Amino acid sequence: MKKILFVVSFLFLLTVYSVSAQASIFGTGNSDPDVNSKGAGSLLQNSAKKPTEEPTKSFFDLFKQDTPENPEPTAIPLPTATPEPTAIPDPFADVPTQQGVVWRTYPCGQDLNFTIIYQPIMTTVQSNLKASGKFILFRVQIQNLRAWDISGLKFESFTLSKTVNGIETVYPLSAFFSNATSMLWDLGLMRNNIPVKGTLDTYLVFDVEGAANDPWVLSFLPQERYSDYQFTPLRITLPAVSAQ
Repeated sequence: MKKILFVVSFLFLLTVYSVSAQASIFGTGNSDPDVNSKGAGSLLQNSAKKPTEEPTKSFFDLFKQDTPENPEPTAIPLPTATPEPTAIPDPFADVPTQQGVVWRTYPCGQDLNFTIIYQPIMTTVQSNLKASGKFILFRVQIQNLRAWDISGLKFESFTLSKTVNGIETVYPLSAFFSNATSMLWDLGLMRNNIPVKGTLDTYLVFDVEGAANDPWVLSFLPQERYSDYQFTPLRITLPAVSAQ
């Protein structure tokens, strides 16, 4: 009998607990079914609205500017190009100081000074010597600026060239005609020793084909006779050539 009463009491308490739990979910503890239905409806409406509600902004958000997630790139101005340097004019005037004298000095690094004294001339005969083509000859001075002597220069140190229609023609220095002309005028020879601070005064003679007004270029790559010393090379446009 006691067992039956215990089971009935347990079922009664379970029923009461179930009813109270349903009332707390669908209402506010009110037993009125209308009120409970309204409470459940408002709960469903509020849960449906939550995903669309905007997030609450703080006081500091009012001063923030809205920026897009992917802003458009702004163009960065490029630095302006450095202007091309202007060409330095020829430091030597074309007007000779004396008739036939140009006296132009060109430094070859810190080792030599190369000076063209007289205006180059073009001729077919010089001192009873006839050219195969035409002679271009001029008097020069080579000054030694080093702290030791130069044991003469090789004839291969000098070449004369011209470029016409894109084709360059190179002519070597004539050893025979250069020595003959220098000895005729009692000047030094390429093989002579050039002492410290001393100067070689000599003639350069080239046997060429062409005209006096061709664009003649003189290349001077000093080669010492008994040394492998590397001098600074020199390449210059020859002063205007006078046709004889």
